[in-house]
Amino acid sequence: MTGKNRGFINQPNTVILHLKDLPVIRRIPLLCVCVLSFYVPVKSHADIVTWLDFTNFQTRLNEAAAVAGVSNFTVLEREQIEDGIRINLETMFGGFDITFQEANPGGTYETIDFNQTASPGAYGQANGIDFRNQRSGETARVFSGNFGTFIESGESRSQQIQELTMALSGTADHELGHNFGLEHGDSYSDITYTQQGIGVNTGGVQNSHIMATGSTGLTEPGRETLRDWSGLSTAKLEYAEGLTGTDLPPIMVPLLKW
Repeated sequence: MTGKNRGFINQPNTVILHLKDLPVIRRIPLLCVCVLSFYVPVKSHADIVTWLDFTNFQTRLNEAAAVAGVSNFTVLEREQIEDGIRINLETMFGGFDITFQEANPGGTYETIDFNQTASPGAYGQANGIDFRNQRSGETARVFSGNFGTFIESGESRSQQIQELTMALSGTADHELGHNFGLEHGDSYSDITYTQQGIGVNTGGVQNSHIMATGSTGLTEPGRETLRDWSGLSTAKLEYAEGLTGTDLPPIMVPLLKW
């Protein structure tokens, strides 16, 4: 490429590459990756406030208890689960400028809604994959009533509460991650992997990360464990609007692969 960036049209958040302007050697069908560094402008920084909406959480928890065949959760147990979810969320997002509140904060805020119902087997839903969190005021939904399968009737009550809290927290992290621009494939932390691993034996490392899901091999015990962000997820969150107030270097984006 020349100093004039021949072949590129640089618009806000957009880079277009013309193949005809690549050197001929780059068109040879070899396994290679074309990587371009470009600057992504960052808007004025503001902390993200997220409302943990537990309005009908007691009802949903008792629906889960009924499925598991255990006694209903008491108010104190519900409050213990709510506190545990908030603490886990604060831990997972500890490196970012985001706060979680159990009271409606008013104004502009994100929401994690624990009150909605869905068909059995569905655990959560995001508004969509919002790369760099360009939209505000979105909702991540956790279908708490469907988590009865995570409650083992033969376990102690404290163990039931711990595992249920972990499963609910992990789903909340996961769906909020989607709203901030993360995808399931980010759990592999390597851009050359897909959800199927393209034949590469990953050893299941992706399932220790928050953006893992059933298609990546995540199991029930994995959902009941506190997971963390993969390196790729962390890098993408660094560029999400409002999550960090630091000046960031240019993004290295893989554009093409032969």
